[in-house]
This record gives sequence, C-alpha cells and structure tokens, in this order.
Amino acid sequence: MMELNIYHDAPTSSGVYIMKDKNGNVLYVGKAKNIKKRLLSYFKASEKRYQISFLTRKIATIDYILTNNEKEALILENNLIKKYNPKYNIQLKDDKNYLCIKIDTKKDFPKIELVRRIDDKSALYFGPYPSAKKIREILSTLQKIFPLRHCSDSKFKTRTKPCLYFDMGQCIAPCIRGEDKKAEYKKILEDVILFLEGRSTKKIKSILTKQMWEASKREDFEKAGFIRDIIFEIDELLKKQAVQGTNLKSIDVIGFFEGIDFVNFSMLFIRGGKLLSKKDFSVKKNFDIESTLSEFITKYYQKDVVLPEEIIIDLDLEGKENIENYLHDLKGSKISIKKPYDSQTKQLISMAKLNASSFTPSTKEPLTILKNIFNLDQEPERIECFDATHLYGRMNACVMIVFENGDFAKDQYRIFNMEEEGFDDYKSLYNALLRRFKHHEWKKPDILIIDGGKGQLNTAKKALDELKIKDVFLMAIAKDQKNSIYISNRKNPIILKPENEGLKLLIKLREESHRFANNHLKRRLKKYFVS
Repeated sequence: MMELNIYHDAPTSSGVYIMKDKNGNVLYVGKAKNIKKRLLSYFKASEKRYQISFLTRKIATIDYILTNNEKEALILENNLIKKYNPKYNIQLKDDKNYLCIKIDTKKDFPKIELVRRIDDKSALYFGPYPSAKKIREILSTLQKIFPLRHCSDSKFKTRTKPCLYFDMGQCIAPCIRGEDKKAEYKKILEDVILFLEGRSTKKIKSILTKQMWEASKREDFEKAGFIRDIIFEIDELLKKQAVQGTNLKSIDVIGFFEGIDFVNFSMLFIRGGKLLSKKDFSVKKNFDIESTLSEFITKYYQKDVVLPEEIIIDLDLEGKENIENYLHDLKGSKISIKKPYDSQTKQLISMAKLNASSFTPSTKEPLTILKNIFNLDQEPERIECFDATHLYGRMNACVMIVFENGDFAKDQYRIFNMEEEGFDDYKSLYNALLRRFKHHEWKKPDILIIDGGKGQLNTAKKALDELKIKDVFLMAIAKDQKNSIYISNRKNPIILKPENEGLKLLIKLREESHRFANNHLKRRLKKYFVS
C-alpha cells in the first residue's frame, strides 16, 4: 500500500507521473500542469471515491518526468501509455475502422476510393460510414453524377483509348489527352467535394432537374428517365443520412455517462449537417472525468480516423488548447474543442449523452442514468408518480406514489378522490395535480411521472403552468410495447433499451402506482358492498 508521504516531495512543475506497484509494474500514467497539486487532489478524495482508493492500495512508488510545458507533457504521456499499456489507463476496445471515402488531391486525376485506414495527411477523407452497403450506394450515385475516372492507377497510366464508362457518360476519359482536360476534371472534383461536404446538394439537384427537362423536351426519354433515377437516389441518400441542421461543419459530438468505476462514451459523427454514424465505448474511469475524457480524446484521434473541424463536449476541459495543438501536429489539420454553442449542438450533445447512458448493462445506478438521460442538474432525490383510475366511470380517483432517497416512501402515498364521475382521466389528473401542489408543506419532486402518453403529459403540463411551477421535471411513460417516454418540448418519444436500468426503475414506479390504485379501488368497492 502507498505510504502517505510518497507524493509529498512531488514537483510543482508540469510533467508526467508514473505510478508503479511493488514489483515495478506501471499501473497508471498521467500528466499535469502542476504534478503535486494534481496528486494531492486525487488522494484527498481517495476515501470517498472507489476507483482512487482501490488504486492507491496498489501503488508503491511514483516516478516523475518533468517537461517544459503542458503540450510536451501530453505528448510524453501518450508515448508512455503506448509503451507500458498501463492497466488503469483507458483501453479503447472498439478498434474497428469504418469505411471512408478518400480523394488524393496530390494527383492530377484522382479517383474516388473506399478505404479503412487514414494514412495520408494530404488526402481528403469523408465519413466514417458504418454501413458498407450505404457507402457503396453513395459511391455508385456519385459515379453516375460526376464523370470521374473509375480505373486503377496502373490501368489509367497504360490506357490508350477510352473505356466503357466514357461511352456511358460516366467518365470524361482523362486518360486520353489529359492535359486538355485538367481544368474540367478539377471543376468536377470540386463539385464532388462540395457534395460530400453537404454544401451543394440543392445546386446539384437543380442542375440535374434542368438536364432532365431538357432531355425530355428533346424526346430523349431514356436519358430523362436515367437522370430522374439519379435525383431519386440523391433524395434517398439524404433521407438515410438523418439531416440534423444547417451547420455544415464537420463535427464529432462526444457524450459521456459516468459510473462508479467506468465511463461510457458515445460519439456522433456529423458531416455536412447530417448524422452519418455513431460509435460507443466503455472504459475504466481515471481519477476524474476530466482526465478520462482528455485521455479518451487523445487516444481515439491517434488512430486512423477522420479528424473533424470541431469536437463538441459538455465539459470545461482543462488544457484543451494543448490537446488541440497536439491533434493539429498529429494530423496536420486545425481542430477546435468546444462546448455546445447553439440549438443544434445542444440537441446533439443531449442525444450523445442519452446514447452513452443507454448501453450500460453493467451499471446498477438507475438514478444516475435518469440524471444523464434527462440532462438533470443532479440525481433525483424525490420522484412522484401519478395514475388516474376509475371503475367503469365510477369511483374516480388519482393516486400519487413517492420514491425518495432510493426507496418507496409509502407513508407519503396519497389518494385524490374525485366528486365527479365519468371516464375523463385527464380531468382527474388535472384536478389531482392542482390539489397536490397546494400542499406547500410537501417537498417538491425532482421528477414528476405521469402514467400515460402525450395527452396525459400535456394535461399535467397545463396544471403545472397554471401553478407557475418551473423547477419540476415532467415526463410520461406509456403502456405500449416500447414503454415510450414523453417529455415536454420534444416531438418524438424517447425509447430506451429494455435492459436499461433507468427504464427498469421508471417501469417499477409505474407498476407501483397501478398496484396502489387497484388496491384503493378494491377497498372502495368492498366498502360499497358492505354498506
């Protein structure tokens, strides 16, 4: 076990610290602007934080390597992690490289290529695309619209006459009299790049539509039909790429879910305003989420991946400028790490966080999952669930059950009987909520759950708006096959996987409200017959 004074003589300058066990095995490598300050912050929290107390029991020595600045520390940290592969640094287990489109702009007449490795800084890459079928559909459509060469480099160099693609109008045959066709080819290439960046789809469709009508006027119906099919293929591609907004930058969005000793990351890849794909990772947590996220970013982008213009994270990351500079030197491209800055990036980070919380079968922290799913400021302490009930239009009531500090608070359950009878559950719910929130002595819930769908949600929102209650998170959970979750200001329901622990808790609360409502009706029915 580590002696308490082992880090008291640590340097106060920037550099790297290497934690080792009694056998000299490297357990963890980290970096810091002030090494001593960083270590003190870790070990002061060791009794409260599981992952730190577990690691400190194994540390025998800590070595230090000083650097001139934070950027050098970042580079050295990554080199040492590669060298030692420490057990407690994060491990990215998903090393599958998705397909990308490559255009080698160094060549006079580049072709469109499909690749899995990003190994040429001077080339342009578009993607990633998780579906090989989808990317081949895109490539097929591009080759019909833009007459670039199809043949390999070796065939291109030795060709003496145009190929079949030239006869089909899908290549301008730069293999023949190439010098005369450089300007034309360059212009076509520029249009391809704009199309792949999502910046010229309307322009391309407009040109094709004009060509289609011109062919039709000439009674060249075969060509008109061919162009019509291409326009249809473009529309289908755009549908499949899930348009997100008008921001046409290349953006990677990283959402995270923090467990006791692990962190889930979900990455959304946005290209030309469209969501192309998603990737999920689950890693061991470092000493804190900041260091885990910092290491995740540097480790992920070291791989053969396409570097975006922006990385969006929902965290103030210390030393992000050093990471930006490091990635620039590594990839030769400028990159910015930012927090969400407009409605589109806020929506995307919320989606990424939702995805990060939805693939955690190992976690047993449903309240933490709910916090992440609904983007709450803190874990909910008190949850109330309402269920309107009646017996064939009679004995109308609405029940309230309470879940507080991780358990059912049955002494706080309440029943709101209604004077009016009928089949209007909306009215019962509305009146029950008005009566509930007149009890100012009752603690307000952090989450208010309504048993039902969009209609019940809107009724509850009407009651809360009338009472001017703004600090309660409102949601409804429907009794359908997917247990659809409805929240305010969102058109479509949230669908969670059946194994999600947060969803399991919501279902448990809904079922408890059903049980309480049914028992109440049974008691009233029994009393009715006895009387």
